[in-house]
Amino acid sequence: AVFGVVAVGLFLKGRSAARALIASETRAKHMAYHDHLTGLPNRALFSERMAQAMSEMRRSGRAVGVLVLDLDRFKLVNDTYGHGAGDELISDIATRLKSLTRESDIVARLGGDEFAIVYANADPRGLWILANRIVSELSRPIELPFGRVFPGASIGITLVTDFRIDGDEALRQADLAMYRAKDAGRGRFQFYEPEMDMAL
Repeated sequence: AVFGVVAVGLFLKGRSAARALIASETRAKHMAYHDHLTGLPNRALFSERMAQAMSEMRRSGRAVGVLVLDLDRFKLVNDTYGHGAGDELISDIATRLKSLTRESDIVARLGGDEFAIVYANADPRGLWILANRIVSELSRPIELPFGRVFPGASIGITLVTDFRIDGDEALRQADLAMYRAKDAGRGRFQFYEPEMDMAL
């Protein structure tokens, strides 16, 4: 009887430890692939999802859109209100981006105040509409506990139809277009054009 009680106790304890280990591994995996502040995919997971989208494009022949978004006045918020306020703003922006995109879109935080979106089955009109909605939404004042802010955003867009382009190149093109949008006055979006590489 004593042996039976001990065996049952050890079995229950072992099962509890196994569950705790599985939960711990799940948390660790989530932390490795998601941004701790917003819960969005981080750069590592974004790269994986981008590669999957490119692979799907090669199979289906449907274009992929990539948008890179950078907040225009994030540093001003950080310098004026502190890093805690900056974190609140980033969290709010992440929530807004999720609400503006489709369920099938991949929204990620690449770091700092930079976000990226993979838009599958893309066409120029759909990308234009999404970018315009994001710019309009982020140009409006955002009420946060520390006050009202006007973050604004600059967006670079690339429409990938060439099967030879990989995820890194698509991200580079969108990034280049984003800097062109900033140079043009911020609070706007810009599609990538090959001439940008020649200018660079």
